[in-house]
Amino acid sequence: MHNTDIQYIKSDNLHIFTSDMHNLKTNFDKFFNITKSVFKDRLNKSENFFSYPNIPKLSDCEIIALSVSGESISIDSDNYFWKT
Repeated sequence: MHNTDIQYIKSDNLHIFTSDMHNLKTNFDKFFNITKSVFKDRLNKSENFFSYPNIPKLSDCEIIALSVSGESISIDSDNYFWKT
């Protein structure tokens, strides 16, 4: 029996068998740190590539990390991230 089969059978211990890689927040934190380290020479103090007159809600690094995080857990569209 595979680990994925066990997680559906033993629902009372679900947290033991599930992976953190399916958690969007966990993935975002990991990719955000990677993004900051890769682009560290190109970012300004607010973690953007350029200076914007109005401060954005998400920095450029956060947008890249969120996009990569969504792709890593198979969220196909950015429409699922934003409220309309």
